[in-house]
Amino acid sequence: MPATAQGAACALRGGPVPEMQSPDVYPLPSSGHSQHDHSKADPMRILMVNYEFPPVGGGGATANYYLAREMVRLGHEVTVLTSATAGVPLRETLDGIDVRRVRVFRRRRDFTSVHEMLQYITFATPRALWLAAWAHWDVIQTFFAVPSGLVGCWAARASRAVQVVRIGGGDLPGHERRFGLLHRLLRPVVGRVLRKVQARVVNSEGMHERATQAYPRLDFEIIYNGIDLELFHPTDGVPRDVPTVLFVSRLIERKGLQLLLPALATLMGEGVAFALMVVGDGPMREKLEEQTAALGLAERTEFLGLRPREEVPALYRRGDVFCLPSSSEGMANVILEALATGLPIITTRVPGTTELVVDGINGFVVPADDAAALVGPLRQLLSDAALRARMGARSRERSEAFSWTLMAERYVALYEKLISDRALRRARRPVHS
Repeated sequence: MPATAQGAACALRGGPVPEMQSPDVYPLPSSGHSQHDHSKADPMRILMVNYEFPPVGGGGATANYYLAREMVRLGHEVTVLTSATAGVPLRETLDGIDVRRVRVFRRRRDFTSVHEMLQYITFATPRALWLAAWAHWDVIQTFFAVPSGLVGCWAARASRAVQVVRIGGGDLPGHERRFGLLHRLLRPVVGRVLRKVQARVVNSEGMHERATQAYPRLDFEIIYNGIDLELFHPTDGVPRDVPTVLFVSRLIERKGLQLLLPALATLMGEGVAFALMVVGDGPMREKLEEQTAALGLAERTEFLGLRPREEVPALYRRGDVFCLPSSSEGMANVILEALATGLPIITTRVPGTTELVVDGINGFVVPADDAAALVGPLRQLLSDAALRARMGARSRERSEAFSWTLMAERYVALYEKLISDRALRRARRPVHS
């Protein structure tokens, strides 16, 4: 029996979980670039273009913040061009990052409509062209082909910088039902953006497979999302009498809270003790609160809403089991945060999760869109504090392969290679008399 299957079987029987062969069960792919110390690289000027950036947005915004912060720590100069909502300053310096925002008429901080994306293109493009003319940029790094990639392409053309685009799940067909028709309409636009840039980055093996299926003639680099291992760390507290199931995400259909609730209701009927803590907000919040009440879970459940970034690590340490039953992911930042906090994780078999969670070792991986499949793993973890501790320790081990420092160095290596290749091509151009 394979090690992961053996681990799942032993855990569900209540037996010992077999030893993980290595903390790096799924080895990180080699970047293919030189391995010298990039903390000593020549400083670069980097313009990051993203329609979402904290406190606005979801996982892509969070990844952008941590990557930009790490680039500043490595000695590079970083400016972010993003969007603003009410109460958010149009310009600020955040952890050394020069953040510049354009005003869009955005209704929510946690959710962006297609109309609001179009507003970002309209208002950010003139600002990006002005920034391109005002400063010499070495790299323009965009997050998402649409809408940010379009803005980045025009800025890169004006500044002659190399451009790298980090593909998000929403850029690829099949990620979200609401984008089905839009993907068919925008496919020529996305394809043009991806062909124009010098490099395309995806954040998981699963995303790489989807991207190459959608655009088989293009190459894609894999650079994972990272995690701040100092900010997110395990608790030193003793096990709680009533374990808490933690769900952290935007409250949208794809994230699957509507599946977790009936699974927990089944366990409540069996007399299993637990509490549920929900961190995040979104358009489905009212509907999910109604579902919670209808299932009789209201007294066991806290809906905490969207919390300030500085409060989030402590909220993870209040959890005992992390559950994210998504129907689609790229690589979920929240799973990385749960790993670093040392939590056992229950998640679904979708791109970007099986690289983080090894079934039966540091959690359980179940089929997507199946509430009944969550019941067994939840029952086992909620009823066995020793199993939670063993799997949680393995989660922390796994997280150490995903530090933001390592991932930022991989981006720097990619940037240096692109800049070097461009200089070499220019040097080889014939001189006309």
